[in-house]
Amino acid sequence: MRVSYIKDNEVTFIEVENNKNLCVTLCSFGASFYKMIFKGKNRIMTPLNYSEFYHNEQYYGKLIGRFAGRINDAKCVIQGKEYNLPKNWNGINSLHGGPKGISFMNFSYEVKELENSVDVIFKAIEKENYLPGDVSYTITYHIYKDIDEVCLDILATTTKETICNVTNHAYFTLSGGKKNVLDEQLELQCKYHGDLDNNLIAKDIIEVSEIMDFRKPHAIGAYIDNPYLQNHTSFGYDHFFVKENKDNAFIARLKDIEENVELTIYTSYPAVVVYTDNYPTKMEFDGCKNEAKYQAIALECQDIPNLINMKGHENDTLKPGEKFRQYIRYHFE
Repeated sequence: MRVSYIKDNEVTFIEVENNKNLCVTLCSFGASFYKMIFKGKNRIMTPLNYSEFYHNEQYYGKLIGRFAGRINDAKCVIQGKEYNLPKNWNGINSLHGGPKGISFMNFSYEVKELENSVDVIFKAIEKENYLPGDVSYTITYHIYKDIDEVCLDILATTTKETICNVTNHAYFTLSGGKKNVLDEQLELQCKYHGDLDNNLIAKDIIEVSEIMDFRKPHAIGAYIDNPYLQNHTSFGYDHFFVKENKDNAFIARLKDIEENVELTIYTSYPAVVVYTDNYPTKMEFDGCKNEAKYQAIALECQDIPNLINMKGHENDTLKPGEKFRQYIRYHFE
């Protein structure tokens, strides 16, 4: 395996190439994926300008926390106290940890070369701000020597009871950016999904209809023009899906038939948010100079968003003395 480094002031990019077909570039800013090159093509959306990668609010490849998804009305109650969060989505809800979330922190890092993998370990402490507690993160990316796979291990602890729901927000484009993802085949082992209001907050968790059912793989674009998706502020998929069997690690499979490339995702999390790049930016990207609508798909494994505000789940928080542990595995073939 080969490991190399690029420095950009205080930020470090760590490139790890395995013995097969995978070359992963990680970034200390946001403990992020910067590139995932499989068989010679970058299979995620990567902004070419470093500054845009660091600071854009589309979160390309970034680690997301301390909470993933939207918090309704930018408010939550923990131990009887109401906390007001930044309204950084639509002026109403709080999104992806807010503008000072861990996506915008520069982590320290360590690289360990082991017998079967190279492990890149990022660490940071998110100080108490608008949510209680200092949260300590240890984020480990295992890049395997002889398997085209990356495993993301997430560990967090807190000094006070708080929310914790951490994911990665890579935008996958198995074509390498040469076309949109509507022809790519998606499979989700999920029986339920969030039925969203126009602020993209779940009104209910319901059984999948034909439009939302990916238990048998089909093209992402098969129902993309359906009024359920288009007569809505989502303008496509921007929904969380819940595993049919929470004990089954497999949650999603994405396939590009023309490229003969397949990505399978396994996770300890119960849910995945599927976002079909419905609000493209004007930035330049590696392999795709002009991002178009539906150019990529984010598959964000996580707990159900806004769980803190759902009846019966108010106490699903991280408490002092506990360890938050989850994993997400990305397997290419």
